[in-house]
Amino acid sequence: MFSKKHKNQIDEIVRIISSDEEANLDSIITARVHSKPFIFQGKSEDLHEHISKISSEFSKCSALTLYNASLIVAIRRQLHIETNLERFDTLWQSHHKVLLNELNLRWIVSTCDTISDYGSKSERALSTATSFLVNTVKLYETERDCSSKKDAPLRENDFYELFDGLTSFKIGGGDMIKNLTKRVGNLDDDSISSKLFMAATQKILLHNTVYGRLEKVQTKNKWSTDVSPK
Repeated sequence: MFSKKHKNQIDEIVRIISSDEEANLDSIITARVHSKPFIFQGKSEDLHEHISKISSEFSKCSALTLYNASLIVAIRRQLHIETNLERFDTLWQSHHKVLLNELNLRWIVSTCDTISDYGSKSERALSTATSFLVNTVKLYETERDCSSKKDAPLRENDFYELFDGLTSFKIGGGDMIKNLTKRVGNLDDDSISSKLFMAATQKILLHNTVYGRLEKVQTKNKWSTDVSPK
């Protein structure tokens, strides 16, 4: 159960992201998140319920971290998209020190993914590269766990924390790599650097790397055909 103080915090954040009205963040800037720590998996269709559930990932952190996550959720749902993108940019311009200090790796990657989808060309390239780096570590750590647990192998779609909030890849059906390769594909332009990055990505995906090995056991969300050099 959430405390009244925490419920009020959730109410305020949901009210902000559900409207185009100018928001006063004074109460969020100075607050901490009052929830019990827990890593949430899945999606709730109800926005308030979803924000309440992910709030557990920011226990005792600045409420700005939860506000950042809530903006990401709203943007992914195309909710007041222009206003919330502006809020997202303003938040990072004004409070990046707090966010960088308190966000865990899971939400740093989610932030990068949002910039990959909506940022400028240079921002998208660097954010995609950051996500690619972290997710490659995620895959290798997941595969390493599979190899070390021969007596109790990971089951399809097992989900657990690796380190610093970063969660394991859901073997067999996870969509993380497919989403990542789509973002790589969206970077395509006429520059040689872009073509080199895409060509290197395709080779990594198709050869005997952690990407290639894990795709062989995917029952859905395969990714090898998503990136093709031109």
